[in-house]
Amino acid sequence: MTEDIEYKFSLRKRYLGRASFLDLERIKKHRIRALAHAEEIEKILNEGNQIIGIDCEMFEYDHSKTTEIGLGYLTKSGVKSEHIIISDFYHLRNGDRVPDNKDNFIFGKSKIMSWLKAESYIKNKFKDSKYVFGHALKGDLSQLGVKSPGQSRFDTANLHMQLQIAKEGVYTNKKTRLSKISETHTPKLSKTPYHNAGNDIHVTGSVLHRLGNKKYVNLYLGKLNESEFSDRYKDDEINRILLLLPKLNEDLRRFISINKISLSYAISNRNHLEKILSSQQNIYRRMLRYGGKDFWEDKVDLGLVGNFFTLATLAPLQKFT
Repeated sequence: MTEDIEYKFSLRKRYLGRASFLDLERIKKHRIRALAHAEEIEKILNEGNQIIGIDCEMFEYDHSKTTEIGLGYLTKSGVKSEHIIISDFYHLRNGDRVPDNKDNFIFGKSKIMSWLKAESYIKNKFKDSKYVFGHALKGDLSQLGVKSPGQSRFDTANLHMQLQIAKEGVYTNKKTRLSKISETHTPKLSKTPYHNAGNDIHVTGSVLHRLGNKKYVNLYLGKLNESEFSDRYKDDEINRILLLLPKLNEDLRRFISINKISLSYAISNRNHLEKILSSQQNIYRRMLRYGGKDFWEDKVDLGLVGNFFTLATLAPLQKFT
C-alpha cells in the first residue's frame, strides 16, 4: 500500500490535445447513424406522410419582428412551398446584414397577411403536425410558437453536419449555411435568392429529400477506406503525444527538483514510483499502443520520461493504479 507522503510539488494528470480526426470505430458509428437518418426519412415519405417545414425572416435590427414566413410541404414526390409577407412590417427592409429578397419568391406567388392572420394560419397548418423540418429549426419553431411535444424534427443543418463527420471522419459542431449545403446536395438550386423565407424553406425541403434517400447517402459517403482512416488517426495521436512530452518532462523535472528527490531514488522508491506512474499512466498507455522506447526515441529525445516509460513497459500499468 502506498505511503501517504506530503509533496511540495505534486504531479497532475496531463491529457492529449483534442484529436483532429475520429478513430475508425467512431467513424463507422457515424456512418451507421447517417444511414439510419436517411432510412427513417425515406420510410416516413414512402408511407405517404407529409413533413411540414418552417422558415422565417426577421428584421435585421429587431429580431422580435418577423417579416416573412416560409412553409414547406415535403412528400415522396418532392417539395411545395408557400411564402407569406407580413404586412405589418412590410416597410422594414433588410440589406445591411443580410440580403433583402422579400419580393423575390421564385417558387410561386407570395401571400401578404397581417401578423395576426399569419399566426393563426401557421398554427392551423402545424396543428397535430407529426413531422417537421427546417434549417437551424429550433429558432424558427420558437419564433413562431409552433413547437410542440411529440414532433419528429429534421434539421438539415444538423443532418448535413453529421453526414460530413461520417464522410470526412473529422468532428465538428459548426453548422453550414443553407446556400453551401445546397451547392453540395442540390446544386441546381444553389443560385436561389436566399434570405427569402419561401425560397429558403423550398431549398431546405429539397435538401432533406436528398438526405432522406438512403441510396444517395450511401453514394455520398463512398466506400470506407479503413486503412487510410486508421493511419490518419494513428499519425495524429502520435503527433499529439509528441507535443505533450515536453510538458511531462517538465513536470517530472519539477517533481524531482522541488521535492529534493534524486532520479535514482524516485525510480527505486516504490512510493515515488507509483506516484509518478499513476499520474502519467494514461499517456504511457497510449504510447505503448504504437511501440516501445526505441520507437519513440527514433522520433524525439524522451528525456526523463524515457526512464519511467521503460518501467511502464516492463510491468503491467494496472499494478500502479
